[in-house]
Amino acid sequence: MKTTLALADSVDVLVLGGSFAATACAIAAAQAGQRVLLAAPRTGLGDDAWAHLRLDCPHPEHDPLCAAVFAEDGVARPLQIKARLEQMALEAGVDLLYQALPCGCLYDDQDAVCGAILATRSGRAGIAARNVVDASHTGVFARQAGVPFAPWPEQPVTVERRLLGAIPDGGHAVLEHLLPAPAATNDTPGEAVPLTIGARTLSLSLGDGSPLALAAAEAEARERCFHADQQGRSESIWFVPPAGCQAGTNIGDEWQHATEISPDAIHVSPRIWLLSPSCKTARSSAERLMQLPHAAAWGRHVGNHLQHTSASPVQPVQAGLRGGSGPGSSQIRGACLGLRGFDQGLPRLPLDDSALPVLGESDVLVAGGGTGGAPAAISAARAGARTLVLEQQYALGGVGTVGRIARYWHGNRVGFTAELDDLVDSFAGPSPYPKNKGAWWSVEWKQAALLQQLRAAGGEVCFHATIVAAVCSGNVVHGALVATPWGSGLITCQQAVDATGNADLAAAAGAACRVIGKDHVAVQGTGLSPWQPGADYSNSDHDFCDDCDARDITRLHINARAKFLDAWDSAPLVDSRQRRQIIGGCELGPLDILCDRQVPDAVVRASSNFDSHGFTIHPAFLVQPPNKRKLWAWIPYRSLIPQDIDGVIVTGLGMSAHRDALPVVRMQADVQNAGYAAGLACARAINERATLRTLDVRGLQEQLVAKGNLPPDVLTMEDDFPLAAETLQRLVEEELNEHRGIAACFAHPDETRPHLLRALSDPNRQHVAAMILGLLGEAAAAPILLADLQAAEAWDEGWHFRGMHQFGMSMSQMDAALVALALCGSADESASLLCHLAGQLQATSPFSHHRAVAWAAAVMAQRHPQHRQTVAQALARIVTLNGVSGHARHEIIDLNRESNTDINDNSIRERCLIELHLAVGLWRCGDWEQLGEGILKAYANDLRGHYARHARAVLAEHTTNAA
Repeated sequence: MKTTLALADSVDVLVLGGSFAATACAIAAAQAGQRVLLAAPRTGLGDDAWAHLRLDCPHPEHDPLCAAVFAEDGVARPLQIKARLEQMALEAGVDLLYQALPCGCLYDDQDAVCGAILATRSGRAGIAARNVVDASHTGVFARQAGVPFAPWPEQPVTVERRLLGAIPDGGHAVLEHLLPAPAATNDTPGEAVPLTIGARTLSLSLGDGSPLALAAAEAEARERCFHADQQGRSESIWFVPPAGCQAGTNIGDEWQHATEISPDAIHVSPRIWLLSPSCKTARSSAERLMQLPHAAAWGRHVGNHLQHTSASPVQPVQAGLRGGSGPGSSQIRGACLGLRGFDQGLPRLPLDDSALPVLGESDVLVAGGGTGGAPAAISAARAGARTLVLEQQYALGGVGTVGRIARYWHGNRVGFTAELDDLVDSFAGPSPYPKNKGAWWSVEWKQAALLQQLRAAGGEVCFHATIVAAVCSGNVVHGALVATPWGSGLITCQQAVDATGNADLAAAAGAACRVIGKDHVAVQGTGLSPWQPGADYSNSDHDFCDDCDARDITRLHINARAKFLDAWDSAPLVDSRQRRQIIGGCELGPLDILCDRQVPDAVVRASSNFDSHGFTIHPAFLVQPPNKRKLWAWIPYRSLIPQDIDGVIVTGLGMSAHRDALPVVRMQADVQNAGYAAGLACARAINERATLRTLDVRGLQEQLVAKGNLPPDVLTMEDDFPLAAETLQRLVEEELNEHRGIAACFAHPDETRPHLLRALSDPNRQHVAAMILGLLGEAAAAPILLADLQAAEAWDEGWHFRGMHQFGMSMSQMDAALVALALCGSADESASLLCHLAGQLQATSPFSHHRAVAWAAAVMAQRHPQHRQTVAQALARIVTLNGVSGHARHEIIDLNRESNTDINDNSIRERCLIELHLAVGLWRCGDWEQLGEGILKAYANDLRGHYARHARAVLAEHTTNAA
């Protein structure tokens, strides 16, 4: 099967790297009129400083870029470095892309390199470029392009690791009396206290410089340098590349200022410039080039030079990553659509995956080392499987460590989670939170504890690794194509756990998945928190972010820093609460949870109240909103197995579950236990020579019972759905005003309909029965719903959008009744009432009222086409009110200007949601003077991925005839 790659863009200059040199080069080239894309491997610029806690810059006045970033004393906070560099780059017109790694080359008809393949969370995309500047630390793109390098020496290399707030054993202080500014967090951090940055140098083997060799050195350095008092750590070891490039001109060691270095010295291939300490020079010279003032000056010098090069326009004809034996008879599958995950209509190139390098192999490959992935890897390794974790971030633990949400909200803290809690709580001394033992934790201790447990069990981890594609034989996953800052290639395996939280590996393999589409844009709120040394917990909910959209991820990181400018730093992990999900063997739904449905293949017993972080969509919650009552859920093994793909089990947010079920099953304690079960399932499948689909689940359950993850009665549990007829009758008669009774009716509509019709004559049950029947389209409910709505003189109290701390209703009684009436009522009365209520709405009216009117209008337009123009005109009046429309955004700078310091801001999202819902309603009513179409087209290119996905899906429904 031939594969093609989308050509996402064509630029004058593509800069690969996030260092000071890379940033200065990109800014200079853009200021000279070049079209520049700066693709950085991490989540910000200046990573040669903040990623290594090298926060001091002696004599910043020697370079204008350094002078703009660092204070007079030559010291800067990590967020300060990132934000100031971003601002300068954006103002210069540089296009920024984060967590983007080179994963191959584009070639012209002469087989010459003319661009790069970039690997992001969106998959692979091609970027054509007249000039490619490889500013990576080890020259990774130049290596992929076939530029020759000297082999790395066998002897150990001196590396450095730094700690914030502590001096590692055998180390020394490099910065003292560092005063961080207080950050806006959920805690009150108190007065800023002086901090010390300590460093320790080690002599470690870096092997051949391959990703897994460097990963092993990184893990060893972390364990050897851990200190109980550390409040942060460098993300990677710092070292001078031990060998350089063999192409280009030797720079020598005589230069005094980087501007003395001829740019042609690093012109290592016709279109490739190696702006890296891995260039052809003495290693002492390379170390000097890593000093920030020299790096910035060097990058600027090269960037200015690029406008004078004679590089001709490029026309790529093929793409690929070469240098290895490839996947053999297996196939490489994965998204190659562009940089947004939903791009369409882009030019495409043939993509040759036949010569991919092979980096390694494992029994169990765990994609993602976060909340679920780290436990999965530990359980698989403990069961004897050779286990490798590929983690995109700098540490294990996910949202509870890197994401800074270092407390449990709810969750069933049993089994492996209980073991982990006890270990973390006393990992390096007395509990730091004795009053909340186990429920709160030290971020640093938990990261270290997970790494220790993984390595003690024989497992390995590669940090900063992005899943790019899946290795498949038929419908079975056998590995992954992975991109790292040190190279890309294949990791093969026997079984895999997808713990990316975004179903990245399963989706790449071709598993059917659910993302935001035409039906709704009801996403649980996203946070990206600021953090302050000494404060482990920093939770937030101020945005939405599509984790499949590299542009959106970049946008959110930049916006968050503009929002929290005074913070020490911002978290590098997007704290999403809802992402892409597989369509599994079964889908866990809210009705299952409300009825506490038993299943025979349960592998997790989860628990939480309904922590929605936004608005619900299931009709059961229109009848009665969720409350703060604790709920329980059995998570079936089938919901972790993709419907049509074997060889991979999906855990965490990527599991098969309804949007309104996720709030109950996404608690960290339960995700940890689900991950543990997934890793154990993989090891058992290997030992039993079974597939994950044919695995003896009862045997897995027995081990989980022995561990304490599950209660013993799970071993005899059977599915209790469908409910018995007598049970359904009792629920309608006795519990219709309770969630269980309501859920039973929606789960068994045909069986309960006669009982509900009789309940219409019971004053105590009449309203609930009418709502259920109305939402099911039963005309007999319409008179009661209509009477209730007509009795109201004006709108009731609606619901303004709320993310954090959202409990209870997200639609008022009138909102819900209006939607129910639209689904079951007669044409004239329903349309008249809708127009009357719509006429009362203003721009400042609550989101729920706008949502209800738009929803009801779309339903009526479908059921009663003769009223399409009438209801469309009613929506058009609202859309044209001052302040309702015009909230789509296409530039990061515009979003930065709108930012505020509220860690849980709702205002910007409410404005967009109102506009989007009204536009969708208009479109589905046939539109009015193309108002709906115009708004949807604006949002179709919005930087915020969920809005763009929803708008595009709605526009694709049909072509309207304007009313």
